[in-house]
Formats: sequence, C-alpha cells, structure tokens
Amino acid sequence: MSSSDRSSESRHSGGDARREAGRDDLIRLLGATGDPMSITEVSEALERQGLDYSSQSTLARRLKQLERDGLCFQAGREGRVLSPEGLALFRRLEEDTTRNELLAAVQSISTSEGLEDLLRIRRAVEPEAAREFAVAASEAQIEELRQTQALYREVVAPGGPHPRGAALGFHRYLAKASTNPFVLLVLNEALHERTGRVEAAMDVVLQQQRTHESSVHFHDDIIDAIVRRDAAAAEESMRAHLDTLLSEIERLKPGRDLDLLDSILEWSLTPDS
Repeated sequence: MSSSDRSSESRHSGGDARREAGRDDLIRLLGATGDPMSITEVSEALERQGLDYSSQSTLARRLKQLERDGLCFQAGREGRVLSPEGLALFRRLEEDTTRNELLAAVQSISTSEGLEDLLRIRRAVEPEAAREFAVAASEAQIEELRQTQALYREVVAPGGPHPRGAALGFHRYLAKASTNPFVLLVLNEALHERTGRVEAAMDVVLQQQRTHESSVHFHDDIIDAIVRRDAAAAEESMRAHLDTLLSEIERLKPGRDLDLLDSILEWSLTPDS
C-alpha cells in the first residue's frame, strides 16, 4: 500500500470514528432530555457541553442521518425525539458508561475504605442474586454451584494451595446466572476477574482470622437454601456472609492490620506487581 493510500485510509478511518462519536453524543443528549428538541436547542445544548459541531448545516445532516437510521423522528414542529430504537441505544450507552465507571473505580481501590465501599455495594445486590438463583436455577446450575463450592473447600483446606481470591468463583457463578439487568450490571464489574487483586489483598490480612473457614460454612448455608428452593433463606444467608466480611474488615487494628491491607492494595496497583 502506498503512503498516499495509507493516508487516505487513515483519514477515512478517523472520519468513521468521529461520525460514530457524534451519533452517540446526539443520542445521549436527546435521551437525557426526553422532550422534542429543535436544531437550535440541540446546538445550544451541545455547546454548553463543550462539544464542537462546525455548523448547523453539519448538525442538521447528522440529525437527518439519525432519522434515516430509525433512531429519532420529527415530532411535529416541536423538534426531534428518540424513537424506541433510539431509546434502547440510549439505555445501552448509559449502561456502558456506568459499567466503565464502576469497573474503573473497583480497579483503582487502594485503601481499606475503598474495600469497605465495595463490600457494601456487593451486600446491597448479591442477596438478590442468591434469591433469584434459588427461585430460577436449573438442577444443572445448582450442581455446577456445588462443584464450585467443592473446589473452594479443597483449596482452602489445611495444607491446600490457598490461591488468593478463590472465594470469588462461587460468587461469580451466582451472579452470572441472574436475569436482573441491575444485578448483572453491578456484579459483573464488582466481581470482575480484574478485581481479583482486591480480594487477594483482603485474603492476605484476613486469613489469620480464619475467614475462609467461615466463608465455607456460609456458602454451604446458601447452597442448602437454594436446594430447598428457599429464596428468603438464600438471600438472608448471603447477606449474613457479606455482613461478616464487612465486620472483619471493620475490626482490623489501625496501625497494624489496616496499614498492611492498605500497603498490599497500593502495591498491587503498581505496573510490575
């Protein structure tokens, strides 16, 4: 490929990226407003957001393209409003933003206070995942959960390999079976594989308090409730489990255990760790 061809391809690729970004900006604006907007109102709103569209004619073409794509329509003389397809795209964009922000926040945890915040988020959501699993899980899914628990029990037994973050396998399996979009949105990020460093840091400090032994019993209680299809008991057992983890973090001694936990979390953020 000649240099002129590569330059042309680069310009074309960059143009595509810019058009895509412009479309998402407009979808977010129309979706957040909810009411029909005239081109002047759209232009003024974009300017307030610090977004630069070279002219109203350019903006008009982009809005027309949204119409052709079936993402918005003209609501009489009042202006454009999102179509059902546009609203669905708006919700996906908002979910992506929330997901990325949550994952970034979880990945950047570097203090025990951040770890407590993460556990509180999980405590607010995971009991619902356990309740749903008890109601809707298939026998095959329950058996898979049992196998996950058996692996956890094996690796944390005396003389076992004690891999850091082993407990998350049980929680991830429960979470991924959920059909609740909010539960999935939060737990997919809070329990993401890339957050294993956070669980590992907690394990290092809490292992001396026999945290794994306690967690094994809580997991067994959750499974027993699920097998009985007792949704309320599954929910309560999960909440008690996470309450216990939070209490153990809160009992750590300032100047000793907390300093160690903070140091491990900060060290695990470094590129070479």
